[in-house]
Amino acid sequence: MRSYEHTHTADLSASLSCSAAVADRAPGQAAHGGHAFKPMDAERAGDIPASFRDMMRRLLERREFSAIVAVANDLLADHPDSLYLHFALGTAHSNLEQNRQCIRHCRRFLEIQAQPHERSFKRANLTGIQNNLALALKELGMLTGAGDAFRSLLQVAPNYVPALVNYGNLLNETARLEEAREHFARAIEIDPEDHLAYWNLHSTANDADTARAILEICLSKNPKNELAIMTLAGLHAFAGDRSHIEALAHDGFADDPIIRSIEWILSRNETPQIHFNRWSMFDTALAHAN
Repeated sequence: MRSYEHTHTADLSASLSCSAAVADRAPGQAAHGGHAFKPMDAERAGDIPASFRDMMRRLLERREFSAIVAVANDLLADHPDSLYLHFALGTAHSNLEQNRQCIRHCRRFLEIQAQPHERSFKRANLTGIQNNLALALKELGMLTGAGDAFRSLLQVAPNYVPALVNYGNLLNETARLEEAREHFARAIEIDPEDHLAYWNLHSTANDADTARAILEICLSKNPKNELAIMTLAGLHAFAGDRSHIEALAHDGFADDPIIRSIEWILSRNETPQIHFNRWSMFDTALAHAN
C-alpha cells in the first residue's frame, strides 16, 4: 500500500494520507502495513489461474506495483469482470498515485456482482477499495465526490482509521477544522499508536504550545517522522532553544527547505506569528486588511 504519504499543502504543515492494500482484518483495525490480501477460496471456472493469483499476492507483499499492473492488464482482456484483477489494479494504481486508473478499477470492483465463491473476498477487501477510491477522488480535486465516498464508507465502517484520517484531511482542506479535529481524535481513540493521526491533528492547533505537545506525542509513537522532527525543532527554536535545529543541521539537514525556512524566520528581527494551517493565517490577514 501507499501507506502514509506526504501530500504538501500551501501550509508549512502537510496532510498525510493512507491508502489500503487489504482489509483482511476487522473493520476497527487500520490496514497500515503491507499485508497479504485475502485470496479466493479456490480456483473456479471463470477465475484467473491460481498461479497468477499467488504471483500477484507475492508482488503486492513486495510492493512491486508496476509489475502487478503489467501482469493484471494482460489477464484483464480474457477476464474483464474479475474481482481479483480489478482489486489488484485498483490497489496498485493507488500506490503508484495513478489516480484516474485507480478510480476506474475501484469502481469496477464495487460494481461487479460477486459470485458465491467470491463473496468473502469482496467483503474482506471492500473497505480498502472504498478508501482508495475516495482518496483518489480527493487527490484529483473532486472533493464533493470524495467527501460523499468517505462518508458512505464511514457509515458502514465507522472505526476504519485510514478513512477517518483521510476524511479529516479533506475537512481540513475545506476549512472545516473542528470537524477535521474530531475525525483525527476519533482515529487516535481507536488506534492510539497511529502517529500520523497525531501529525494531522497538530495542523488544527490554534497555538504553539498545543501543537508542540501533539508533535511530541507523534514522535513518541514514531521517532522517525522527519516532518514532525523538523517542525518540532522549529517550534523549540522559536521559543529560544536552537539546539534541535543545530543538531539537524549537523546531521545533514541544513539545506532542507523546511530547515532553511525556519532559519530564515529566525533571522528576522522579530519572530512573526506562527500558524499551523492556512485558514488561521487567512483569518489573521483579513483582520489586518483595510
